Amino acid sequence: MTLLALSDPLRPDHSRGGTLVDLALLVVGSGAVLIALILWFDNAQGGLTGNGVFKSLELKPWVVDPASAPLYPSNYLFYPAYGALCRLLDLLGIFAGDPRRQLTILNAVSASLCTGVAYLLARTMTGDRMIGLLTGAFHLATSHVMFLAIVNEDIMPSYTVMFAAMALGAIWFARPSMARVATVAVLFSIGWLFEWRLMFPTLPAMLAALWFCEPRLGRRLAWIALFLACMLATASVVAVAWHGHAGAVGPFDLVWTGKAVRSVWAGFTWAKVAYLWDGIVAYLLG
Repeated sequence: MTLLALSDPLRPDHSRGGTLVDLALLVVGSGAVLIALILWFDNAQGGLTGNGVFKSLELKPWVVDPASAPLYPSNYLFYPAYGALCRLLDLLGIFAGDPRRQLTILNAVSASLCTGVAYLLARTMTGDRMIGLLTGAFHLATSHVMFLAIVNEDIMPSYTVMFAAMALGAIWFARPSMARVATVAVLFSIGWLFEWRLMFPTLPAMLAALWFCEPRLGRRLAWIALFLACMLATASVVAVAWHGHAGAVGPFDLVWTGKAVRSVWAGFTWAKVAYLWDGIVAYLLG
């Protein structure tokens, strides 16, 4: 909400220097640093997780035979997109035939693009070049981003697209229009179609932003309805595009896959609510 209160897309940029030049240098530079860390670290699992090993095994069919490779509803776009990118890396001779390690390179590129998004968000909001550069650098250096950018976990591309959607929402939802709300909704949907569980921590914030940015009740409801309609339309288009493929599902099955609904990603179950309530009561009774 602070972003919505402070953002002004018409605020002039008083800094000197070209935004596109800064953006290019930041994206290329951060990507080079991350790839150098990958080569130096030489541990695609980071020594902490084996999840990337399983992801690379599921990704392999999308590299060698995408026509018959199975789709997974909770990661509907991840495997087709990363499979195509791994084939590109094979052509370039980068960790050819080893998707387990190719994932790290793709995650590094994804994180570098996300660094550029953080820079653009800060520079648009503040009109200050140095603040934009420092924000991009700080975002890249956070433990969450830095670690996921150099290992073969599968969350980085979804995080990047979702971060871009949130950045646009932070700027545009202060002065919403049909085009702006629809664009953010589509980008947001592409993000959770890479990793379904990212919908849960993000969708409530998007809808709350649309509610609080508009004083008129009718328009509040209209913006929210438009966002949800574009979200469902995006899922429908993707479902139609993959119709008939192995593992393909319909749009409603994409919107609710049920993956890990008992985890922290999917909000609260009644057991969690009861546990939270017991904790609050215990705290109040001291």
